[in-house]
Amino acid sequence: SETQDSRIALDDSASTVNSSHELGTKALQLYGGASWKDLGSRKLSFQVEGGRLTRDWGARRLVARNIYRNTTTPFDGVLARVGGKAWSLQALASRPVYYTYPDMERDHRFDSELFGGLYFTTTARREASRPIERARRAPA
Repeated sequence: SETQDSRIALDDSASTVNSSHELGTKALQLYGGASWKDLGSRKLSFQVEGGRLTRDWGARRLVARNIYRNTTTPFDGVLARVGGKAWSLQALASRPVYYTYPDMERDHRFDSELFGGLYFTTTARREASRPIERARRAPA
C-alpha cells in the first residue's frame, strides 16, 4: 500500500489551487495479486493484480506516474501479465480516480469512464536484424 498527503498551506481565496495541486491524505496504491510460474508445456508465467494502482505502464506514453505534479492520479482496475521466455503480454482494464475540489470527495461523474489496453514486448530478434557475416575468401 502507498498513501500520499498533498496538502498545501498559505493559499487564499484568489488562488488557482485545484485537485491537481492539493489532495489531502489519500490511498494511492492498495492492491492484491497472485502469480503462477511454469504453466503448461511452454513454461509460461501469469500474474494478476487488482485494486488501486499507480504505475508506469508500457513506455510511459499513456499511463505513467506523475513526475511534476503535487498529486498522483491512481487507477482502480486490474493488471494482468502472461509471458514466456522471450516475450510478455500485459493487459490493463481500469478507471481513473478523480476527486472534486474543495470537498476532496470522489467525483462519481467519472465512474463510467473506463481505460485499458494491451502492451506486448519481446526480446527475440528477427533473422533480418542479425549482422551479415562475410564469407572469407581464400588467398589467390
